[in-house]
Amino acid sequence: MTAHVNLGLVFHQHQPVGNYGFVFDDLFQNSYEPLVACLERHPGVKAGLHYSGPLLDWLRVNRPGYLERVQSLVARGQVDVLGGGYYEPILPAISEADRIGQMAKMRESVAETFGRTPTGMWLPERVWEPELPSSIAAAGYRWTIVDDVHFEGAGFRAGDLHGWYLTESDGARLGVFGSSTEFRYLVPWGTVDACIDFLRQRGAERGGSLVTMGDDGEKFGGWPTTHLHCWENGWVDAFFSRLEQESHWISTAHLGQWREEHPPESLAYLPSTSYMEMGEWSLPASEQRELERAKSVLRDHGAGDLVRFLRGGHWRNFLVRYPEVNLLHKRLLVLSQEAHERGDAEALDHIWRAQCNCPFWHGVFGGVYLEHIRHANFSHMAQADAILHPGPESADVRDWDFDGQDEVCLRSARHAVIVAPAAGGAIEHWDLRPEGWHLTHAIARRPEAYHTGLGAGEGDEVRSIHDAVRVKDEAAVAQALVYDRGLRLAAQDTVLQNGAGRDAYREQRQASPPRTTRWSAAGHSVELYCRAGEVSYRKRVAAGAALHTRYELPVGATLFSEWNLSLPAGEGGGEPAFTFSPGCVRIATGEFRLTASHDAADAWVDRLYSVSNTEDGVELAPQGWSVIFSASERLDVRWSVAQ
Repeated sequence: MTAHVNLGLVFHQHQPVGNYGFVFDDLFQNSYEPLVACLERHPGVKAGLHYSGPLLDWLRVNRPGYLERVQSLVARGQVDVLGGGYYEPILPAISEADRIGQMAKMRESVAETFGRTPTGMWLPERVWEPELPSSIAAAGYRWTIVDDVHFEGAGFRAGDLHGWYLTESDGARLGVFGSSTEFRYLVPWGTVDACIDFLRQRGAERGGSLVTMGDDGEKFGGWPTTHLHCWENGWVDAFFSRLEQESHWISTAHLGQWREEHPPESLAYLPSTSYMEMGEWSLPASEQRELERAKSVLRDHGAGDLVRFLRGGHWRNFLVRYPEVNLLHKRLLVLSQEAHERGDAEALDHIWRAQCNCPFWHGVFGGVYLEHIRHANFSHMAQADAILHPGPESADVRDWDFDGQDEVCLRSARHAVIVAPAAGGAIEHWDLRPEGWHLTHAIARRPEAYHTGLGAGEGDEVRSIHDAVRVKDEAAVAQALVYDRGLRLAAQDTVLQNGAGRDAYREQRQASPPRTTRWSAAGHSVELYCRAGEVSYRKRVAAGAALHTRYELPVGATLFSEWNLSLPAGEGGGEPAFTFSPGCVRIATGEFRLTASHDAADAWVDRLYSVSNTEDGVELAPQGWSVIFSASERLDVRWSVAQ
């Protein structure tokens, strides 16, 4: 006789702040709606569903009938809706007040939308740090889900996880379930028989135990090849039908109910970690390859079972790998503290939107390399700053990016910029305040582990998206090994010998980055004395009705001042229109017009691309525009904005 086993299924569904409406719609048609329809066809299958705040907001406006269907599933006891952080932030990366605020907002929203207050919460990207239980409990939740990888880091074996575990911080208790990585890869990549055999084996090991699986709902129809596999070929229907047929020994369970009706398996203290792939992706590209080599060595020597001890890096390493998003993260920490001190709910909502995790990291999907997703976070940050600091203010000097050195924030009614003396007076942030637009979040080209594996993974076989590197854009292959020196900021200087032209600049860009020997800030400007190689020069940045940068150089040197800009689409949805005339650069977008008055000898624009991986394969991803001015002895650049 087959031993009884219980299965807790949870499907996490999320779209980031700022994603395109057609993406929401496509995923609704291909993934979200088919899953709910399948649950309606199989009333004997219980499941947990989680919807992030941005997706819930879209569904309320665009698919209210769908939410009513989910509410009916909740009312009949088939579906349990989880809470979480409203805008899907990485919880350890934000303040305690923001954690509790975002989770409480989601808890209230789920209760209002579905008629039942959630007891469990979805942990964004399963990024866990040991202090989280106190925050989660303070927001009113009693349990969450992590991966079995988290438990392995605490000395548990994945196959020995049979229920829920109790953890705490500062005495605040929280139930934790461990999602099975092996079962997560079987569903839906394995056969239905293989899934049932897995459950049969777990029941045989310990009758009456619980197997937990929490995973992305988009995997079921939204990822490449999965709509055909999951819905047209009927994998999910077949799986649910089999669960119903085997209900005499397989019971699907709600995790919250399980927590209330069964005692914990034991106390567990989990280390700082996330799911296995996240730990790998957080490492530099070269170290990712070394990690893979270490795994191969263990497998080749018959020690594949020890691979579980190779953890990779830590999620916070993404803030080091991608300094551009560290600039976002650290400025948000400052603004969040100010907003909480003032009790400004409008500013806080923009800050919380800007904390959405998607552009803070990169793995299989675009993440940090998706310009429109990145823009949404930076834009909400800019809007929060404008609410908290609406008028012109004197220079705000502090360590804005947490690099141990001060930067200068200049705010006028029109512009807000943060100037980094340690980077030769480059501008790290540039907000157009009335428009709520952040101009300077272009991502530099840098090595990624998959750049060395281009061309692998061709074919139409059904396999995990984590397994293959596919090429979507052949042009990406040629540029895969072209990388930038340093970041892509504004008012960023390269100094070369007299007479150097465009080709020399492109070859030697930032080869000898400038450093500031001394500087001072007063009012709405900052004065800097810089040195690049053997050349010393003076630089002034001032924010008023226009953003004005002035350089004074010695004879015998050519300065290249580059302005890397993230711009809206042009009118009609095409690219922005650039017009160059003597002493003037005009940029026309669908949102505003930028004009740079200058006295440069030469000015031009270069398109910026990165070679990045997406769910559809490796492609050239647009990252903005670089406007470059070159001059000798002196250079004035004055930027103005008009609607």
